[in-house]
Amino acid sequence: MGIFTLPDGYSEIRRVNMQKDKKIAILINVGALVIAVLLFIAGYIFVPFEWGNLEIVTESSTRIVNLLLSLLSILAIIPATALYIVGHELTHGAFIKIFSGKKAKYGFTGLYAYAGSDAFFNRRQYIIIALAPIIIFGVLLLLLNILLPNRWFWFIYNTNYESKRSSRRYLYNGTYVQIAIRCIGNR
Repeated sequence: MGIFTLPDGYSEIRRVNMQKDKKIAILINVGALVIAVLLFIAGYIFVPFEWGNLEIVTESSTRIVNLLLSLLSILAIIPATALYIVGHELTHGAFIKIFSGKKAKYGFTGLYAYAGSDAFFNRRQYIIIALAPIIIFGVLLLLLNILLPNRWFWFIYNTNYESKRSSRRYLYNGTYVQIAIRCIGNR
């Protein structure tokens, strides 16, 4: 089902390794920071970041209980982000399995979590594998942000931001793949 050796007539043009290529890593992370600022501004336009928007209990609660529960909801972003990352990589892995017929390899480099494969994918397959988590989770989290009360906005919005931030390498790689394919042809 999958292709596990480079087809005849193809040669490796470039390997992207952000662990070793510090310039690319810095460029991609600065880009992620710019995106984060723009997304925060966009989110702030819809739901200003105020304690009142974070309150998760009723008006009858004491102020201190309300504040503590609000802080707890902010701290819940950490495990939610970790769960998102697992779901993100499992989504890549599901599409790797669909296109190659083999189970993805999962790991953590200390800098990034990843789902990988020794298979070669054509352009369409690569783009689907790379962008599937952004699209699937982006739509799901957008719907949650629309449907749930404002007090959940920043919790969900941060997770949605994480989906974009964690996909920055795929967006970079996808852009590079598009440029390389135009140079050598789509075989």
